[in-house]
Amino acid sequence: MEWAAPASQQSRFLSKDIPGSGKVATQLARAMLRAAEKISDLIFSPGRPPQVQVYGQLIPVQVPGLSNLTADDTRHICRPI
Repeated sequence: MEWAAPASQQSRFLSKDIPGSGKVATQLARAMLRAAEKISDLIFSPGRPPQVQVYGQLIPVQVPGLSNLTADDTRHICRPI
């Protein structure tokens, strides 16, 4: 699954400096839920790409401009949730 962040947000699209980053995190979660059927978990781990769990297997979700999440990314994802 590939999800495209707006061009202005691709380099660090979850940055605390970007207005509306909570909305972007929500869009990311929605895209992850569309990545496969029977998803049981959304995984946000520093040092790894966003992942979904399907039947016990972790599947990375490709996000242009974001290879791996940082600790700050995971904080910004959780903050609006």
